[in-house]
Amino acid sequence: MQRLRRALARVGIRTPFARDVLLAVLIGLLSVAMFAGNHVVSAAVGMPIERTPLTMAVELGGVLLASGSLAWRRRAPLAVALAATFGYVTTVVGPAEEGSQNLAVWIALYSLGAYAGRRTALLGGIASASISALSFVIIPRELPGQITISAGQLVVAESVANAVSIGIAILIGAYVQTRRAYRAELVERAERLERERELEADRAVASERGRIARELHDVVAHHLSGMVVQAGAAERLVDRDPEQAREMLGQIRADGKSTLESMRQLIGILREEADTDGTAPQPGLDALDTVVAQVRAAGVRVTVDLEGEARDLRPELDLAAFRVAQEGLTNVRKHSPGANATVTVRYQPRDLVIEIANSPSDPDQGAPLEEEPSSGVGLVGMRERVTMLGGDLSAGPRSDGGWRVRARLPFEPAHGGPSGDAALGRRTGDGSDPSEDDSDPSTEGPHRSADGPDPSADGPDPANPSTRRPGTESEEIER
Repeated sequence: MQRLRRALARVGIRTPFARDVLLAVLIGLLSVAMFAGNHVVSAAVGMPIERTPLTMAVELGGVLLASGSLAWRRRAPLAVALAATFGYVTTVVGPAEEGSQNLAVWIALYSLGAYAGRRTALLGGIASASISALSFVIIPRELPGQITISAGQLVVAESVANAVSIGIAILIGAYVQTRRAYRAELVERAERLERERELEADRAVASERGRIARELHDVVAHHLSGMVVQAGAAERLVDRDPEQAREMLGQIRADGKSTLESMRQLIGILREEADTDGTAPQPGLDALDTVVAQVRAAGVRVTVDLEGEARDLRPELDLAAFRVAQEGLTNVRKHSPGANATVTVRYQPRDLVIEIANSPSDPDQGAPLEEEPSSGVGLVGMRERVTMLGGDLSAGPRSDGGWRVRARLPFEPAHGGPSGDAALGRRTGDGSDPSEDDSDPSTEGPHRSADGPDPSADGPDPANPSTRRPGTESEEIER
């Protein structure tokens, strides 16, 4: 249905009323064709339909009334249902045949159930059935084969048949109306919850900003005011008591260091808030070369593989992909100096896959930088960022002692991904070609193996538990 609406919109038919006008025209043409076809077929089989000009004009007018009224089926469903019923009734003024207005009547009665209230639809259905039944009482009708029935029998038969068909059409429309209202309620509820979440987030941001402002005032004002007072006293004592002046200067230096440390903490919080500001330019995969160059300068041999047909990415997805690659390479530099690392950017039909795999560290390049300060939430932050975009992230050791991080990020649901997995190119830092790891990330274990028979495999060797190193579970969290 959405495809049909988009196709009609491309030719200028965008509003519901315009679509209903088109429907009325099509049903009218079809009904006229059926009306004329009855004459042609009847004449061809030797049973021509005899009509006077008056009856033909009345029946043709009924065809146009029933089909033309459909243009207002949403705006005045009751009036359209009654008009279509009157159009159908005109078939009884001529010889017996299937009314060419039947389709228009069905659509009109469906619209009555779909767009009118329950009471209006019930009254309209009763009126439509009554009009149709009474018409056969008022206007006698000849049946095929000259079969005649009494007026009472005709009323009963037509009333039952019409009540069933009219009831079915109206019930189908009422069901569609109920489903439409249910979906609208779900959408409205989701929008209301989204607004409430946004308000809650705004309140949380305002509260946090107030807290930061208070912290900034308390910390900075306290230290700076003390520094100003001590500087003034030291200035007065520099000639009379140089030793005491020197002590005051030392205290000023200590207060300055404390102030700088407090400022660093507050600025770190503010920087995290600024990173979420959509108005600031954010890096994407086009900035990956810069990160790769920095890691290569630290002694890590990095290979970048681009697979599939590249495509434009929405900003949040582009930023998340870059952050995953950046964090993964940073962990390689910190924990595996001198290792071989491969960054794979794979454009799949529906997803973007970012994979960072590295070999064990090179002992000749020094020990891992375990003493380097770490927030301990790198992997957690990556997983949260990926999950927010509907993707998933896995990280774990390889059997050769290396490490692998793999993130899957879905493209926009409204856009189909490119097909094919042909590699577009490979860039290496030193000409080496580390083996690629394509095994299922679900097989990754929580422990790192010191050695293994298959360097290309990702999971630990279950047959050799002695090769597992203690403490690697906490290492995964820290990474």
